[in-house]
Amino acid sequence: MQRNAQWEKRREQIEQNFQLLHKILNRPISRFEKTVVDFCFALYFQLIGNRIKIKVDHNAARMARDIFCKYFPDTVEEMLRELLRDPEGYIQKVEEYESVCPPPMIDFGTETKTFKLIMNDPARQMEETRTELALLSSIISCNGNAYYALDIGTGNGRLARVMENSIRCISGNQKGYRVFGVDLSEKNIEDANTLNKKTGASIVFTKGDMNRLLFPSDVFALVNSASASYLNPKHRRPFDIAEMARVLSPDYGRATVTNPTENFSLKEYSYMMMRSNRKTYLNPMNIVQVMFLGQCGAQIEDLMKARPEMQVTTTNDMMNMLKRTLRAEIVDVGNWPLEGGPPLFWGFTFSVNGKTKESLGRYIDVREKQRKHEDWIPLDRVKAVTVKEYPHTPALRMVS
Repeated sequence: MQRNAQWEKRREQIEQNFQLLHKILNRPISRFEKTVVDFCFALYFQLIGNRIKIKVDHNAARMARDIFCKYFPDTVEEMLRELLRDPEGYIQKVEEYESVCPPPMIDFGTETKTFKLIMNDPARQMEETRTELALLSSIISCNGNAYYALDIGTGNGRLARVMENSIRCISGNQKGYRVFGVDLSEKNIEDANTLNKKTGASIVFTKGDMNRLLFPSDVFALVNSASASYLNPKHRRPFDIAEMARVLSPDYGRATVTNPTENFSLKEYSYMMMRSNRKTYLNPMNIVQVMFLGQCGAQIEDLMKARPEMQVTTTNDMMNMLKRTLRAEIVDVGNWPLEGGPPLFWGFTFSVNGKTKESLGRYIDVREKQRKHEDWIPLDRVKAVTVKEYPHTPALRMVS
């Protein structure tokens, strides 16, 4: 009874955060704030921007536009259907296409100094809140089993630490827990491990590809992917979503995915940051620091316009992919902001079931064959830690 009361109190706190974040994000931008953003854009991209080379290969983009539609259908849902129907054939098709049109490389670093500012962005805090709600739902249902959680595209481990802190706060599980973080960048993993030591976290960070997770099937109670899969080329996203569903437990697992919507642009995002977090962004030094990410943001935006495989997955496409093709259960779906500007992010929480695993049958068989040649991480050999071993229980980060 005491544990249930603690869970309920935690849920109330998280939902209070959730409502407050919506209120902050829905705030309209003032004329002065809009002028500040416009000035920074003009300064950075027009005056200084003449000396910045945005790395978009327009010859490669032209070739991609010419041949992408010959290899792949329009929607990610249709691509996922092809993958599930003939996994080996789809893998071969991807390899053939990328031998002609290699995917663009995006150097999206996660320098701690800059990301301390971004962590105060209510849009990022919304990702944290959605992750905590999914975690609470799954941990209540895990029936005392060891609790394993995975953060995909972890960067410097921001969401992975949110996950571990929440587990420590609410877990009465004597069998323990373990949080894993996966990222393609060695530099990001190094930064994450450095922060691990500084914060006393027990998270296991490893370099890995979201399209080929090196974990067994059906093992994770929570799988999280926050603002990561949109950087994955469109024709690879079926692998990403299939891998999430493959490693997720069908009994009590929850998966959360957040990404930019089709309305996203660098300028609209800057407007949203300004109106929702003006105390931080009205500081000229902070504006300059955050604008260092402008070059990477401009590259991503140009790639979305120039190359068909870098277009974002629409909300409807994601919904159809989960419900119709994977036959997963949608636990929650939402957009933000709801007012004050166009919705720039969508978030889905879903669970899988026997029908989902049946849909994945051929794909899972292929992954099991590939396992013989890959260095998979056996979770039964990774020691689960208990709250007693890490007795410090952090408080929930409340929105102010």
